[in-house]
Amino acid sequence: MKDKVQPDIVTQELKKGFEWTTTHSKLVLIVIGALLVAGGAGAAYSFVNERKETSLQEKYFVLENDYEKKKEQFDLYTATANQPADPKTKVAPKAQGVKATGDLAQDYGTVEKGLRDLINEAPSSRAGAMSALLLTDLYKSYNKGPEALEILKKSSGTRGTMGAFVKAELGTQMADQKDCEGAIKTWSDLAKDKSAAFMAPQLKLKMGLCAETLGKKNEAEDYYKQVIADAKDTTAGRSAEKLLRLLQSTTTVQ
Repeated sequence: MKDKVQPDIVTQELKKGFEWTTTHSKLVLIVIGALLVAGGAGAAYSFVNERKETSLQEKYFVLENDYEKKKEQFDLYTATANQPADPKTKVAPKAQGVKATGDLAQDYGTVEKGLRDLINEAPSSRAGAMSALLLTDLYKSYNKGPEALEILKKSSGTRGTMGAFVKAELGTQMADQKDCEGAIKTWSDLAKDKSAAFMAPQLKLKMGLCAETLGKKNEAEDYYKQVIADAKDTTAGRSAEKLLRLLQSTTTVQ
């Protein structure tokens, strides 16, 4: 039985992203802004570049707001469409919100185009990176993995914290598209970047998962042990402990 459980857990864990959501985009932007103020914005960016970045971010947040409003209406319909009928009147409450068509162009066409245009205009800007991450979430919800991969590659040159999020998600999309070799290289390179130190345990956990899917059990075991050593009392550390036990037990069974 144990050797049947392992692949399911690996697949489930590997498909998890890096917990990027549209609400995180504003939080990350605030953190980056605070760091720039603390260190002196002029030390990292010229005044002209900062003005351009501000303009790009204004465009992004308009698009994000449009996205959130549309998604809220779609989610509301989903939540209210199958309400039970009133026991007395035998009448079911009317669904609220708007029913999504399941077609990306019809549901989010203007948002998708706007985000794509912004990415094409400034792919390596912070606003471009946020656009790529939001568009990736959108593409994933419509089962458009190849499109998500393509858009992340465009913004993979972004530096700093936003760039780390993009590269981490790029690796996840590579793995989801059955390119675990590429994913491991992407995460391995990112793990060496100081801007990604905060996500190093998650990166190594995913590297272990990908190594397992490639049949490289010794490498997977090494990655899991690194995560346990560096982040034992975290979610990543606990996941690594569980996966290591399963890996070792299936190896013994075989």
